[in-house]
Amino acid sequence: MITANPEGTELTVRRAAGGELRAALMLLPPAPGVRPDFHLVAGPRQPALVHGAASMIPLLTPRGERQGGVRLHVAPGLRQRGCGSLLLAAVRAEAARQGIRALTYQAAAQDDPSLGDFLRRRGFVPQAAHLTFEAETAALVGVLAPLREQLRRTRGLGCGMTIVPLGEPWLEAAARLHSAAIGGTLPAVLTHLRERVGRRGADDSALLLVDGKLGGMVLHQTVAGLTCIDARVVSPELRGGGAASGAANLELLGERLERAVQQGSQRCRFSCLSDNQQTLKLAARSHATLVAEERVLTLAL
Repeated sequence: MITANPEGTELTVRRAAGGELRAALMLLPPAPGVRPDFHLVAGPRQPALVHGAASMIPLLTPRGERQGGVRLHVAPGLRQRGCGSLLLAAVRAEAARQGIRALTYQAAAQDDPSLGDFLRRRGFVPQAAHLTFEAETAALVGVLAPLREQLRRTRGLGCGMTIVPLGEPWLEAAARLHSAAIGGTLPAVLTHLRERVGRRGADDSALLLVDGKLGGMVLHQTVAGLTCIDARVVSPELRGGGAASGAANLELLGERLERAVQQGSQRCRFSCLSDNQQTLKLAARSHATLVAEERVLTLAL
């Protein structure tokens, strides 16, 4: 795709590779646990310059709908020249080619605030916000422990559930679960999980096995007394908000946070969308503090 900016310089959009990929990663630092499907860069070819970059992360909604998570950045001194519009048009074209029905944008702390306005002018509409909370780890354990015990006592749930460290022989199944439920291409997610296994120590990520089958996963790490939960997911058959889903989530969080307290964790950060009532209740009952609120915008294709 080629266009001319107001100064007459032709801008092209192309797949990032080599030095241009390194430039794209500097403009769009990767988020923990999620690897984009592709990176695009925009700028003149002669001389080869990168004015901006965009990426798309493959996502799957709880209802099984495919979406593309968009990230986009244009260097501040090179805006208002059509670069951002070119990049967004190229992402839309690639999403349509892949049969993706919607694009989403989740505002990150490092993003320029003007990007949200740019996307809204191009048809993106606000959805639920992404919230990040911080609470005392011991307080979270105190909330979760009686709930776990109640489910076990009254419904017999929790039996047959085992927590094991992230690792073989479950990595490929865990990568498939992450890719389908949270996002990221399977090879990239698998590489990331193997990297986390190699960082054993601060990283204490774990898997939930239910009757010998993978039932869920939590990715988290503790540094300087702060535990950060990067991702948490349960298998499709355990979703839906029922008792089995609740038991799976309680076992994952409860057991890992108890272990984190034993290893010196004092505070814990966790995130959810603003319509996730279960996690919002957990935040309220543990007297968590809201530390970040990131808007989510969506564009139907």
